[in-house]
Amino acid sequence: MSTQDLTTLTENKKNAEALVTAANRGTLKLLVHSREIAQLKELAAKGHVTVGGSAVIPPKALLQTLVELLRFNSLTLMSLFRPGGSRHTKGKAIDISEYGGFKIDMRSPSAAAAESAINCVSKILENLPIGKYYLGLPRPRGGSARDPANDVFLPVGPETPLRISPKRNYVEDIKLVKEKARQAIQGALARNPKPRILCLYPDSADHLHLDILT
Repeated sequence: MSTQDLTTLTENKKNAEALVTAANRGTLKLLVHSREIAQLKELAAKGHVTVGGSAVIPPKALLQTLVELLRFNSLTLMSLFRPGGSRHTKGKAIDISEYGGFKIDMRSPSAAAAESAINCVSKILENLPIGKYYLGLPRPRGGSARDPANDVFLPVGPETPLRISPKRNYVEDIKLVKEKARQAIQGALARNPKPRILCLYPDSADHLHLDILT
């Protein structure tokens, strides 16, 4: 095992221990508690985690991102590791459904749900640590549904591909975001220039998806 891998294992253990403590205190809420707490405890013990029968060593930036976000606000984690071939399987993605008292839940669109989702996303961006990220933005209804009349972030029409950056880069993607959400995202990143957002794409109704690149 390389020196880099050993360093990652050590950092993962330390950060996982901090996250288990946060979960016990209630500042880190786990939507699927039994699954996530078992994963975090395995990471705290070994520095790696079993996903779909295989050992995965997540990049240290994954858990460090959660630790840093928790320095400022409480957080609800929807999903961390799960099998299925996505970036979650490789330990390179986080789904956050609530942060700093603001919840993302646009399954039943409303003005209040839209406002809360915008506030949640902007709060997360204000506190993201240094790193490179793709953002999977919330959209109304979720699943295979399309609801252009209630779009808040990126517009999603009948033919719009989901989970794909429309322009393949943040500078062009942000121009497509609806004005209120666009101003909130740009304002948050102006206040916190540490994260580098590489692209945006429409994702699900009930969380912000963070792809963490190393």
